[in-house]
Amino acid sequence: FFCPCTILKDGCSIVDTPGCDDKDPLKKDALKDALNSAQTVVVVMKRNADATESVLNVFQEYPTFLHNMKKYPEKSRLCVMHYLEGSTDVTSNIDTIVQGKWNV
Repeated sequence: FFCPCTILKDGCSIVDTPGCDDKDPLKKDALKDALNSAQTVVVVMKRNADATESVLNVFQEYPTFLHNMKKYPEKSRLCVMHYLEGSTDVTSNIDTIVQGKWNV
């Protein structure tokens, strides 16, 4: 699969990792490796308490990305996109965190 993309021209790559609640140890290792080397993380999730808790647990279990974001805020980005089941109003369901204070 090849698709030319301007944001990837300088050697960046997009990694689609397993979901936060995946129990397969190999997939969890892939998620950990991706988070440990990422400069930007895009989280796409349902807008509910279970999904939020699941994402928070991943960042607690693998805190390297948040530590790097705190240390190098100019190089790190986190984008959280959430959706309501059955909602068609996408514009009101996107939150972007460009820089923030992290207690990690």
